[in-house]
Amino acid sequence: MIITFKRLRHLIPFFILTVFCISSAVFSSANLYALGEPPDFDTQGRSRFGFLNQNVNNSDLPVSQRGTTDKKETSRPDPVNKTQKKTEPDLSEKLTQANEPVPVNMGGFTLAEVADAKTVTDSYEDLASPQSDDEKRNALRRNRLIQLKQFNAAYELYKAVPEQQLSPNEISLVKKLKLFEFIASESSKNVNMFGKSDYLELTDKKTVARLYKSAQYQFIEGNNELVSDLLIQALYIDRNHQLSRNLFKHGLNKPPGTYKIENLERKYWKSSLTNLYSGYPERALSDLMVLSQFDPENPLVFERMGSAYYSMGDPENAVESWQRALYLNPDNPDLKGFIEKAKVEVDRQDKIVSDILSKKHNHKVVVTKDDKIRVLGVYRDSNEAFSFAQEVREELNTPHVMVNERNDGKWEVRLIEKKEVTE
Repeated sequence: MIITFKRLRHLIPFFILTVFCISSAVFSSANLYALGEPPDFDTQGRSRFGFLNQNVNNSDLPVSQRGTTDKKETSRPDPVNKTQKKTEPDLSEKLTQANEPVPVNMGGFTLAEVADAKTVTDSYEDLASPQSDDEKRNALRRNRLIQLKQFNAAYELYKAVPEQQLSPNEISLVKKLKLFEFIASESSKNVNMFGKSDYLELTDKKTVARLYKSAQYQFIEGNNELVSDLLIQALYIDRNHQLSRNLFKHGLNKPPGTYKIENLERKYWKSSLTNLYSGYPERALSDLMVLSQFDPENPLVFERMGSAYYSMGDPENAVESWQRALYLNPDNPDLKGFIEKAKVEVDRQDKIVSDILSKKHNHKVVVTKDDKIRVLGVYRDSNEAFSFAQEVREELNTPHVMVNERNDGKWEVRLIEKKEVTE
């Protein structure tokens, strides 16, 4: 059967309608989900095509390159599993995190926590109130070990104490003791790997060990500048002293290359002599204090220290310094003369102070209940009040004039009229 073009022309509308119906059935929403569930851009908040959801920015671009929009971004909760959803930090957070140092774990404390530890030995008496006599004795024992620089023994005692029984200062102290243990562990690894410094003499080894212990004590005290000087002097004697290097690195946050190793003992000797001879005994005393940490058995340090104290008008401390110098050098005949002269000065100053205190109330006016009090003037300035009181005393030729400070901060000049005694 031959269908002519004219007859086919009448079938075109029916053909178009049939195609439309078939397309609608195939591309319905149910069939779309059957082929694969589309991404929920509202939930994920990410789309590289702005026209799919006008409320979502093109978040595939870095944060700094996103365009600004007046519409506020909103986030919806994950309908699948709220607890397992993990938000990814944006680019700025990743860059910030990349620049942060990785904390070193030291069994519960990080180096950042140790760096925040405050000075504790200035407040040894500011302890948490012990609940028993035994706890009080143990607290005193721990503090005594710190003062004796027995840090390992003190730390072992602190580990047996619950943290809630420690004061904030003691908690900071424990963190520093924990740091010392960590440094010792790290240093022993380096020694096992590279070996000990066998070229040092026994006296130098003792000096380095003493300098490091002094640095530990000053680190607990919070005197980081002195800690740095002690460690530099220790490294000047022993360049391979790992304990000093690790305390620099983990305690003071100064890795190798950020400090200069030099003979600070020579530097402080020169500075102390210059200051002492230039008339600055306070500065010389500061230098000599550092030298006493470097070499506590050098009599010259304490001989000059006594001279600095005496120049400052402090003969009592001068006597103590010279007596220590004499013990370290008993063959110095000049020290005995210095000590005797300073003791005479101490006695003279004590007598002056006693005389001042004994005469403090000699001229105080005694007021009885029978006396009459007349207020002669009220002044804001104390010097004006006392000056006027002296004029009244001279004018009336009477000692019964007194100056009294009122509660409002002003000063009253009073005349005491004594009752005449008749026979």
